[in-house]
Amino acid sequence: MKIIYRYKEMPSKITGTIKRPIARIQMWSSKLNRWINVEGFLDSGADITLIPFGLGRMLGFKIDEDNVKVLGGVGEGRLSVCIVEGKIRIGAMEFNARIGWAFDNKVPTLIGRLDIFDKFNITFKEKEGKIIFEPVE
Repeated sequence: MKIIYRYKEMPSKITGTIKRPIARIQMWSSKLNRWINVEGFLDSGADITLIPFGLGRMLGFKIDEDNVKVLGGVGEGRLSVCIVEGKIRIGAMEFNARIGWAFDNKVPTLIGRLDIFDKFNITFKEKEGKIIFEPVE
């Protein structure tokens, strides 16, 4: 079963507007005891999924000092995160994934490769503004 997402037109300081690959997934909240709808940038350059601090709190994550890491980004950007495991649902498929829970609310949600991209064949159709997820059999 294919899952199709559409690019979303968004403002950009460089181009005025740009279409970005956005996926709408669900993440399990142990705090609320239900699935939460989450929109994030599908980022094939991100090693791990990244979420802002407030979303992690809503999902019920707890800080574990042993799992605090510093991630590097573009240039010399650094971001402190706690590596947590969360339950994700994409279409009908549910699975656990490691997530970088940022200690900052200004970071966007990024859907990265680790524990997600290996479960799907993902096609970016830039010209059509579509992303297609096909579960790996």
